[in-house]
Amino acid sequence: MDQDKRTLTFNQSKEDETKEFQNDLSITCIEDLPSELFDAIFYYLDGYDTYKAFSNLNHRFEQLINSSFLLYKIKLDRSRYKKLFTNNYKQFLLLNKHNIFSIKLWSLSKKNEFLSSFITDSSMSCLESLHISGTPSDILIPVLIKLADLPRLFSLSICTFKTSKHLHQIYQLILALPNLKSSKISGYSNESLIQLSMATNEQRSTIEYFSTHHHLTLKQLVAFSSYTPQLRRLYLAHTDVFNLNIQSILPITLTNLTHLSIRIFVGNFDQFENIH
Repeated sequence: MDQDKRTLTFNQSKEDETKEFQNDLSITCIEDLPSELFDAIFYYLDGYDTYKAFSNLNHRFEQLINSSFLLYKIKLDRSRYKKLFTNNYKQFLLLNKHNIFSIKLWSLSKKNEFLSSFITDSSMSCLESLHISGTPSDILIPVLIKLADLPRLFSLSICTFKTSKHLHQIYQLILALPNLKSSKISGYSNESLIQLSMATNEQRSTIEYFSTHHHLTLKQLVAFSSYTPQLRRLYLAHTDVFNLNIQSILPITLTNLTHLSIRIFVGNFDQFENIH
């Protein structure tokens, strides 16, 4: 009896495997592959490259690239911008701006229609991640002001090598973004240019991860921490406590902080212990 059961189970298993193999054989064209597989592939491609490659092929791919579930990633540097920013590219942005998930921009010029027009449109309701590098301050500052209208902007990375003298304003605008969870700021800075007063209850930020790749003094760090009570992870490139009366500075209170990394700390361990 047991032998019959084992034989029946084995035969059923082989039959299931045969059906699965036959189903696999039925996929003879690339468009017959499941949508989930295409979504996984598209995730690693530039949005416009995906759109251009799969448009006007057949009805199946037309459905895929126009699906409300497909999210696009945009990557543009100066050379790519000059080559791609045509009427076709603008049309792609207009039709799909509500499906753009992330944008990475490098060294775009002053006269840049993408930054000044498309990126600040509040209809980009799915935009969660934005990286801007090497953009002049007269373009960057107006963009930051309008980012508050984006309902799902959770991650913002800015490289400010050309705008270091505006770091103070950049900090203020970033801390005012209502939904931001992660922020990274890189750039050369004169520490005196960043002047933050202690935050009020209405100025509290939602940031949980913050990384700064320029010099911050302890006073600036204390002021910054007053804006970020939800901060969990903090990376500092450079801070110092020399020639500073630590006892005269308010303590840093970050009850949610679980990770702290300081690349360069100018001071001694006793001074470091007295910071918190």
